[in-house]
Amino acid sequence: MEQPAFDATFWNIRGFVIPIKMIMEYLHVSVEALRADLDSMPPITLTPEDWPEIKEQLLAALTVTPTDGHNFSITQGLWICRFLAQKYNPKMLGSAMNEYAEVDTVLYICCDLRALIISSACDAKAMEVAREKLGLLNKMIRGRAWISGKQATVADFVFFELVELLQYFCENVLDGYPHCKRVVKKLGGIPEVVKY
Repeated sequence: MEQPAFDATFWNIRGFVIPIKMIMEYLHVSVEALRADLDSMPPITLTPEDWPEIKEQLLAALTVTPTDGHNFSITQGLWICRFLAQKYNPKMLGSAMNEYAEVDTVLYICCDLRALIISSACDAKAMEVAREKLGLLNKMIRGRAWISGKQATVADFVFFELVELLQYFCENVLDGYPHCKRVVKKLGGIPEVVKY
């Protein structure tokens, strides 16, 4: 049996863990997923000062199995996505300078929207901002197969999860954004994503 390429520990909640796992499936990366079950954890009271000290232990972490003598952890969801793409299929970060910039732009738009939605429980102002950003993305991807060109990128996976989150608050959030809707449907039809 092949040794997993990574050991991964995730909170048992949605978030960047979903695109990470979908990217791993898509790239056929072997992983030994270890999930921390929040139900079995004692209640934790955190202050902003506590967070840096325990972040490494609690946030989604990915540890490279030390097959080459190197062992390190990545604890930021976007960087885990980017690391996987860089290691296994660099074109998932874009295949030209303009695509690199577009992938990063979409990643950070998704991060900003996700933070806004979570912090505001997707109130009316947050939905207004979300619709504005969806409009920009819809224009950007018009006429393209994927968000940034001819193949799925890390941005497509992160965007897919953002839409899932938005649809939790507003089922028809993609109405009026046909290009965004098409990309989400296309990604959701990839066999590895369907399997996941």
